[in-house]
Amino acid sequence: MKKTLLTGLATLLFLLTSTGIAKDWPLTQEGWKNSKTTGLYDNVTILQEQINSLTERIERIETLHEIGDRFTDMGNGTIRDNVLGLIWLKDASCDNLPHTEHGIANWEEAIVAAAVLTSGTCGLSDGSAAGDWRLPTKTEWEKFVSTDYINPALVNTVGDAQWSEGDPFTGVLSDAYWSSTEQEYETYAYYADMANGWMYYNDERMTTYRVWPVRSDN
Repeated sequence: MKKTLLTGLATLLFLLTSTGIAKDWPLTQEGWKNSKTTGLYDNVTILQEQINSLTERIERIETLHEIGDRFTDMGNGTIRDNVLGLIWLKDASCDNLPHTEHGIANWEEAIVAAAVLTSGTCGLSDGSAAGDWRLPTKTEWEKFVSTDYINPALVNTVGDAQWSEGDPFTGVLSDAYWSSTEQEYETYAYYADMANGWMYYNDERMTTYRVWPVRSDN
């Protein structure tokens, strides 16, 4: 953790000095207005992104220090997310998920597919019934993925390295996965791109993406 903090602080110090932000900080209202034409605005935006990224990393490290492993294999076809307190389907690309074509569906079909998932399907032996499962929300996806990695943007069981097959999930693909969250415009729905960990939205909800259900831990 100390190494991560030092690396992050060094990065911020470099940005402050190399971009010229340090000599102009803190910005007055007039200075902020001028920054939009001098290029300082872009530099501040970059710095803010770096700060947000560093903050997220520190929070993840602190959380893992408190709870132990990031994920727990429950031995019944499910994986417990110890940060979110959610249960994920272990098989991230279940081929026989109902109401899908090999685990792929449009948004409305994906909602139904998750809702009708039951124990005995997709390797489940957890006793779950129809209505227990659902699609992850946009916020849950954002906290689940790790933008520290690509192809896929996901950590392993411990949370200290990139995911590999069976550690703990199976079949994780660098594809798009639906979320349950709609954008403010009615026809838009968000999806997670597991290639890079970013969230996007699509105004064509008939587009087909992968379905990866979750449920509460009860």
